[in-house]
Amino acid sequence: MAKSGGAIVVAIVLLSLVVGAAFYQQELTNYWKLQGWNTAAVKQVMERFVREAHDRQASAGELVDRAWGEPVLEGGKFVGVRTSGALGPHVIQVQSFIPDGHIKDFGCRIKNRSGVYQADVQFPNGQWAQFDVDRVRGELRIRTVPDALSPNRPQPQSWD
Repeated sequence: MAKSGGAIVVAIVLLSLVVGAAFYQQELTNYWKLQGWNTAAVKQVMERFVREAHDRQASAGELVDRAWGEPVLEGGKFVGVRTSGALGPHVIQVQSFIPDGHIKDFGCRIKNRSGVYQADVQFPNGQWAQFDVDRVRGELRIRTVPDALSPNRPQPQSWD
């Protein structure tokens, strides 16, 4: 009788694991794809992007996901990102989303519906910027930049 009781417990545990994995499939897939255990890498990429973009280095453009937008260079200097929006292509100028070359505070979370990181950056002037960061062919790339800064920390949205 003890052996059958143990088998039942093992079966219940295995069934619970299968049901749990099915319920959290999207979250687990995103966590694995993005390497969610390594959010420090996202912070390092954002620190590099902020520093290089602020200094107008062309290398900042290498961190932009080309499937989303194209870095804009003028005279060899990084000046913005060209992206397509509801009103057609437009350029988001660096000065509108990078006021300083340093980060004061940083937060990172996975947006499960879109399958990307949300990287929240606070600059020394107290302003916040929200960036989306994705893993493209194993490398972290900036997927969106904000049109403007905000005085408030970005909050998770229900559609994320």
